[in-house]
Amino acid sequence: MDQPARLSVTQAAERLGISRYQVYRRIMRGDIPARKIQASNVHWVIAEKDLDAYIAAGGGEILSPPRVDARRDDGTMRVPEVAMLTGYSAETIRRMCHEGKLQHTKGRGPKGQFRIPRSALDDMLR
Repeated sequence: MDQPARLSVTQAAERLGISRYQVYRRIMRGDIPARKIQASNVHWVIAEKDLDAYIAAGGGEILSPPRVDARRDDGTMRVPEVAMLTGYSAETIRRMCHEGKLQHTKGRGPKGQFRIPRSALDDMLR
């Protein structure tokens, strides 16, 4: 019995001509169907037929809108949400907050989470 061809994220990135991070973003947004496998670490595998279908449909130009948690009514966003919207890594967003380049509020305590107002995000994107 033949096993369907499976590709790693790195192989998919090479075929699409984009970075591995961009492939992960497309997997998380549901643009590229992938299956999570657990070895010593978590890995994603992509069926070759699914990647071929993605490429035939437009490939690298396709990126669905990010899924943002809209349950908060205070008008702020968490660091991972801002990272998904901007394309920066979460660590870059945190660094921008520490350096004062991005307006934010911080929760109580030494491990308080950053909250970025939507207005600050709009200003940054302009």
